[in-house]
Amino acid sequence: MILITAKELSLLAVLIAAILLVLSYLALPALLIRFYQSRNVRLTFEARDPRSYSIEKLPLPILVLCALFLFYAVALHVPIFFNGIFPLFGVLIFGLQGILLIDVSILCLLGLAWGVLKRNTWAWWGSLIYFVLLILSLVLTLSRYSFSDILAGMIFSPTEMEALQGVPLHGLHIAALIGIPLPITLGWIIFSKRYFSTTEG
Repeated sequence: MILITAKELSLLAVLIAAILLVLSYLALPALLIRFYQSRNVRLTFEARDPRSYSIEKLPLPILVLCALFLFYAVALHVPIFFNGIFPLFGVLIFGLQGILLIDVSILCLLGLAWGVLKRNTWAWWGSLIYFVLLILSLVLTLSRYSFSDILAGMIFSPTEMEALQGVPLHGLHIAALIGIPLPITLGWIIFSKRYFSTTEG
């Protein structure tokens, strides 16, 4: 976003940004996963704390799904600082109404995370419906608004507005930028279906 607000990007800046993105989202996580899955790390943890915890018995896809839901629950607090902006199936909601919708979304996510942790089938179906609706709402809403319309509702200070005005973005670009993790999460939900029990627990 900082590069975008610069408005004029050199080829070198784009290349550096691309390299940093690859390192941040691919190389660094891969190195961390390899490190924490190594035999020495496992033996160190076992030596320091030999007890077994129930969370260790959960399949990795379930743990990943819970972690994602908790991440989204934290990330959903961010729009509150931008006048409670919330995309609702074609309309941008701001102010107290937007904040209330954000609160409901966060509570739903926390409930789904709890159900996923228990591996209940209702939580899987709820997660599937939640993210399908979230993606549809985001795309339908942001595709109808220009970047300047979105900025106007966020009530930035004059200095920030001056920096952000003229940025070559449309609402659909923002939907793509913000929404990339959502289809990936939806795919992970579909992939994790076999790890859910058929009975409520």
